[in-house]
Amino acid sequence: MATSRGGVAAQVMTLSVIGLVVALLSYGVTVGSDTMWLVALGNDIAAHRAIPVGVPFLDADTTHWVNVPVLGELVMAGANALGAWGLVTLQLLLVVVTLVLLAITASRLGAADGAVAVVLFLFVVGSLSSLGVVRAQTLSLPCFAALLLLLRREQMRPSKLIWLVPAITLVWGNLHGGVLMGVAVAGCHLLFSRARRDPRTAMAVGLAMGVSLWVTPGGLRTHVYYWDVLNNAAAKRGEGLWAPLSLGSALDIALVFAGLVLLALALVGRLPVWEYVAVVGLLVATGQTSRHGVWLLMLLVPHAARHLDRLARRRVRVPRPAPGALLGTLVIVVALGGALPGVAQRAGAVAAAADRAERLAAQAGSDRPTLAPSPLAESLAVAGVRLWAANPIDALPQGRQAAYLDFLADPARFATTREHAPQVVVLPAGQQPPAWIGARYRLEAQSGPYVVYSSPR
Repeated sequence: MATSRGGVAAQVMTLSVIGLVVALLSYGVTVGSDTMWLVALGNDIAAHRAIPVGVPFLDADTTHWVNVPVLGELVMAGANALGAWGLVTLQLLLVVVTLVLLAITASRLGAADGAVAVVLFLFVVGSLSSLGVVRAQTLSLPCFAALLLLLRREQMRPSKLIWLVPAITLVWGNLHGGVLMGVAVAGCHLLFSRARRDPRTAMAVGLAMGVSLWVTPGGLRTHVYYWDVLNNAAAKRGEGLWAPLSLGSALDIALVFAGLVLLALALVGRLPVWEYVAVVGLLVATGQTSRHGVWLLMLLVPHAARHLDRLARRRVRVPRPAPGALLGTLVIVVALGGALPGVAQRAGAVAAAADRAERLAAQAGSDRPTLAPSPLAESLAVAGVRLWAANPIDALPQGRQAAYLDFLADPARFATTREHAPQVVVLPAGQQPPAWIGARYRLEAQSGPYVVYSSPR
């Protein structure tokens, strides 16, 4: 984008795609299960002006849990505090920043506006599971895009700006655990590119980047947080956010399609060695856990756009237009106008979910350990309910993690001892209650699409 006259506003086709994406996402954004627990913890930190020991809304011993992404919790809580539209607007803003950074990177590699627009559209198609859901991972997307922009710049013109890498990972590590992907990719650049030209700088930056991972509220115990995340029951089972690629999922099929096209385009020309290594690593990671596919697609986008532009020019002589900034500005205004009704609509849905959680919280009570499906459970945490189990699941003992995953998959599979059983259970209305509900609980109330069961006190 920096290569054309008129600046960012002159990239009409790219801006049109970004605007269309924002307008469409504004009507379909949902709040994922990996979101409201951040809000609940952020609210607690803001209220007490201190980081709690463990997870205060979980009815289990969580004192061992190391709270690392405090900045991410405060960001999510701050957005939620703005009102029902806060989280939706934050999601769209993070998506826009990510797309703009990817477009700038592609443009600096020489891709024209049209090619950038096409490749960004493919990226969005393949990344709908990440871009269309408000979750913690979204906080990582602009960080990864900024890191890639910096690494590509350093590949072309090595400079002291490479020292921004530890700064990026420091901020990123306090937002979300996805920083480990960034460290891995940056490590590829330092080891297979920068070390050949300037080994001392490469070693020093790599050391600083590693140290930056421990500059969090967790301090010297930060690694314990990452260990628990990577070894939780969902990760071991390959369930939920840790599920592998599946051709039975439409979103995964879209990811595979977009990934194959972008990979084929990116490999048309030659890439730096470090990028081949990073691509292979991310291909393996994506096969194991589908949500890692967004990192792979982001890595491929700039080179795919550059090579698509070259292929198009070999077949057809395409002029490089420089549209006026006025037209680009008009596109931005129209996109914002199209997104506003969608934001209002989704804000209404978020508000309704919050109201439903408040009503259920009043019926469940704040002092009784409650078992509820996700993401309702995390919304109940924001409303002040004490939960038998919920995210962050890695804060729970392994046995309870497994029991909760069984409950989420099929309530009939849920099993626990009577002395450790939840006092309140919330199930979707219309669902046949499992046998253990009839044996231990009585129907207490129904609120909208949910039924509340309680055990005698």
